[in-house]
Amino acid sequence: GENSSTVNRKETHRLWTVQASKLEKLVEHLVPAFLGSDPTYVPTFLCTYRAFATTQLALDLLPISSILGSWLGQYSEGFFQPTEFPCLKVLLSYRGLNIPGSDLEHHALLLLSQLEHLEATEAESE
Repeated sequence: GENSSTVNRKETHRLWTVQASKLEKLVEHLVPAFLGSDPTYVPTFLCTYRAFATTQLALDLLPISSILGSWLGQYSEGFFQPTEFPCLKVLLSYRGLNIPGSDLEHHALLLLSQLEHLEATEAESE
């Protein structure tokens, strides 16, 4: 069996991953709420986020999450760099370290898988 230290580390990592994923979703809603869809959301978020995140983490997520999500979702062709897709892998490394398990990380992993498959198929046909 696993010792209690290993179990505690795994549980802590799982809990952090769930909290980070929730924080990302909450942060993603800040801009639309601020622009008028929900006038009470921003003050509520600002009063409560410290219960589950640091100020630095919330600040990092606010600009980064919105921009990277739009970039990857709407302009993914910028990441089509054959031969190992370095920029996409940098994005994955950043997300994996800062917000593991996020929707953006899953989207980037899916795109990487598709691009690697496409590259392998093209190499076979040549």
